[in-house]
Amino acid sequence: DRIGRTTVLAAVGTIGMLVTLGFLLFAGRGAGAVMLYGVAFGSCMMPLYALCLALANDRMKDGDFIETGSMLIMVHALGMIGGPLLAGLLLTGRDPVVMLWCFAAGFGVLVPLAAMVGRQQGASTAFGLVPRTVPEALIMDPRAELVPEQPPAETPLTAAPAAIAPAQT
Repeated sequence: DRIGRTTVLAAVGTIGMLVTLGFLLFAGRGAGAVMLYGVAFGSCMMPLYALCLALANDRMKDGDFIETGSMLIMVHALGMIGGPLLAGLLLTGRDPVVMLWCFAAGFGVLVPLAAMVGRQQGASTAFGLVPRTVPEALIMDPRAELVPEQPPAETPLTAAPAAIAPAQT
């Protein structure tokens, strides 16, 4: 949270594009190069969904988090279904290296998009933790102010009916 999400998205896009272009130079170098590329590629691809979700949640109103997350899951699922189908159609009869060029182009498109969103977003406020929990949890927080202990109020679930006295043991 100390670095802006758009900055991180642009960095991931740049690294992913450079890794993919670098792999194109070493495409015929054997299984070790493929495994190394797979690790580097996955390291760039895996955080993209979480970064995009966090960026979308930063821009939403307080009550829209569930709707935003649901929409992004649906878009992600449609992309996971449609992407391979479209790639299969576009790559039929072509050299498999074309797929790597598509990956590099996708990462390359991410960089200016992140910069554009960052300019539109402007300065954001710092993240502040606002706990929503029971008061007893605040006692464990070392930053919490100590307040005099008060006896818990009886609720209808814990209060004994007037006609029944607690058992004496």
